[in-house]
Amino acid sequence: MFGFEELGAQSLASEWFHDNPASGRVLGKAGFTPAGETMSNCLSRGHKVPAHVVALDRGSYMTRKMTP
Repeated sequence: MFGFEELGAQSLASEWFHDNPASGRVLGKAGFTPAGETMSNCLSRGHKVPAHVVALDRGSYMTRKMTP
């Protein structure tokens, strides 16, 4: 993953809107785990909407990368 391998990040965070569970599944398959909930700006709607926060740390990423 670019953030870990090229930028040297120690952790990554992302959000997905509550009414878009497909995005949550994609992030889950990439190894991200739940880290809370928030209200996040949605440009297309013009206001804040509920969102799930997910995170992935370098150690978890490396463990997943090494597993076939």
